[in-house]
Amino acid sequence: MKTLFLKPKTLLICTIAVVFSAAFCSAELQILDTYDNCPGGNINDGIANAGRQEGTLATMGYNSDGNSTSTTLIVSDKAEMSEGFLIRGHNACYISPNHNFNDMGKDFTVEVDARMIRSGSWEGFSFNIGAEDQHEVIDTLGGPLNGHVSGLSWWLDKPGNSGAPQLIVGGQNFISANHQFKNSELNNFWDEEIHLTALVHAESFGGLDKVTTALFINGEPMVGDATGVGAMFELNRSFTNVWIVLGEEGGLHDTTVTIDNFKVTKTTPRIAESIWTNDASSSISSFKTYTHAVNIGHAGDVVINGVTFTGSGSSNTQSGTDWKLLNYSNESSMGIVTEDNSSISGASSNLVSDCAYSEVNSTLMLSGLNAGANYILTLFNNATTAASLDTYIIPSDSEAALNMVDQNKVQGSILRYDYVAPSNGVFTMTFNNNNGSSTSSGNFRLYAFCNEMEIPEASMLFGVFAIAGMVIRRLIK
Repeated sequence: MKTLFLKPKTLLICTIAVVFSAAFCSAELQILDTYDNCPGGNINDGIANAGRQEGTLATMGYNSDGNSTSTTLIVSDKAEMSEGFLIRGHNACYISPNHNFNDMGKDFTVEVDARMIRSGSWEGFSFNIGAEDQHEVIDTLGGPLNGHVSGLSWWLDKPGNSGAPQLIVGGQNFISANHQFKNSELNNFWDEEIHLTALVHAESFGGLDKVTTALFINGEPMVGDATGVGAMFELNRSFTNVWIVLGEEGGLHDTTVTIDNFKVTKTTPRIAESIWTNDASSSISSFKTYTHAVNIGHAGDVVINGVTFTGSGSSNTQSGTDWKLLNYSNESSMGIVTEDNSSISGASSNLVSDCAYSEVNSTLMLSGLNAGANYILTLFNNATTAASLDTYIIPSDSEAALNMVDQNKVQGSILRYDYVAPSNGVFTMTFNNNNGSSTSSGNFRLYAFCNEMEIPEASMLFGVFAIAGMVIRRLIK
């Protein structure tokens, strides 16, 4: 019988391989609670059961308003909802995970599936991030502006009901009553579960650094529909603690909120930027599989390296098969401009002859994607002599982080972002300027984009197998 010993050199190779693999894992799952395989009754029952929780904080319990007899924390049966648990009662019933999320670095996302079953005229779902403690909730007997003196709290209901939706920061509305947040997916809140994804960013938590946030519902961004607000909300407020509180805010009414798939992910910005000057440096290839290839604002199609980019035309409504552009009101009405100069040569120059823009913010929405599949979205940019423009780019996926880019370069550029398609097959990328400019030079300009399926290259796989074979042969000699 042979005994195999790993030599230091072999151990080094294995260590390098592990580190190399980890370098591509930019996001860290902290907790995913599916609320499956629970024996019954209490939300803290069965937290260690297989299939219930995963992530760094797995087997995490919850706190709640234990003094309130009106709150029922029960695992639902199939007759009432698909799965998950209920928050049922009145006057600020809530639950809170037993972890202070002020150790997330600079960026993290919080996700949950939720549905509200109304029974009165003043109700809502409170989605609070950055609370000072686990028992900080809205006192709806005095209205939604009571309580929540720290952190941020989304007060969610169908638009226009109960004054919702609102973003409450420090006991005050984030925007004035003259404007209202807009999101069409929130209209489904009474009829089906909606998926909420909140992105939170600060240079550090627990100090004086101000917090920035964004909210997506089924992939669509929540927008302020007001000059200078956009889809990214700079709170001018720091978080000392980052407790998360999920609550039912029904005032005197009995209200039920169903909650499922609570998830927190620590993330990092990962938009990759490269120089683009011609067809060869475009990264476009007929060997790739594309779900979308679109030339924005252009009347005709363009073929580059064997790939056809479909012209979207010069209409203000920019949309096509499984894609559309949204403006700062989440409506399909964009500004279109033609640019005479191009920093790109070859057929690729036709991709930057026209562009679309919207003041404050704009959003590219892709649909019809395969849930769980890997994709790469590529944006093509022309060089420009406009003043420096720092744009915040906000993706809607679970591993999203706040990215900042300067689109105004002396040469063309390409922005690439890899992501995993969510369960509803919708992915969006929002470009936020917050300057309220009504000209194209003051806002992010969308020239052309393509979306490719991310498939491991055969050469890379053969290389991995070859190295593995060499190591095995070495060990058995």
